[in-house]
Amino acid sequence: MGIPMNRALQVFLEECQRPSNVPEISAFISLEDFKKCVQRWKETTPTSPSGRHLGHYKTAILDDEVAQLLVDMINFPITHGFAPDRWTHSVTPLIEKEEGKPYLTRLRVIHLFEADYNIFLKIIYGRRMVKNGERKHAMNDQQHGSRPRRMTTDALFLARFEKDPIRQVNSAHMDNDATRCYDRIIVSLGMIACRRLGMPSSAIRTQAESLRLMSYAIKHAYGVSEDEYQGTIFDPLFGSAKEVDRLLLFGLAL
Repeated sequence: MGIPMNRALQVFLEECQRPSNVPEISAFISLEDFKKCVQRWKETTPTSPSGRHLGHYKTAILDDEVAQLLVDMINFPITHGFAPDRWTHSVTPLIEKEEGKPYLTRLRVIHLFEADYNIFLKIIYGRRMVKNGERKHAMNDQQHGSRPRRMTTDALFLARFEKDPIRQVNSAHMDNDATRCYDRIIVSLGMIACRRLGMPSSAIRTQAESLRLMSYAIKHAYGVSEDEYQGTIFDPLFGSAKEVDRLLLFGLAL
């Protein structure tokens, strides 16, 4: 009999299927991948709540044997599809969007993850998956965010190019630009979208588990909060950057 569904849900599920021309990408990180990523990363970039400074990684890549050990420690959870405990802790500083105006509605939320977890995301998700989707034309042409060789001005030009002619007739236009869209991604649907672009199931499990188990502490002028907050199975946190409103409320309670 199957599950009853309307046409909109049917179309959504059909669009979630991986196109036949999109291959599965490799989730294996090589020593060269690791070294290139670390070399390009500015040593002054804040990262790693555990205290593993980027300087440690930059020193490690000077010795292939040491660097290979770090690479193996990244590949192991990705291969077996689990989230190491160290990857499930984040420190969150709040930065003023306008200097001198620390309004709750005008704070930029930044999550500091472990450096090796970030390396996994950069190489596998940010590069291979995106390039795979671009190469096989598997992304909607109207999507501009987080895509190479696309700028804000491209979207603005296309919008102006479309709207100017329709001033001559009666018409309606809707901009579907979701506010805080990265903060509100439903993880299960986001992972399905990544599978569609060729992400292996083991890498999906690692990322999904990392987000599900992630706990957050807030960094403020006096240090890092001792208390942390995290979602539960009954009250999950959504988004790759998590719920900003809840984070702000947590900050007020400190």
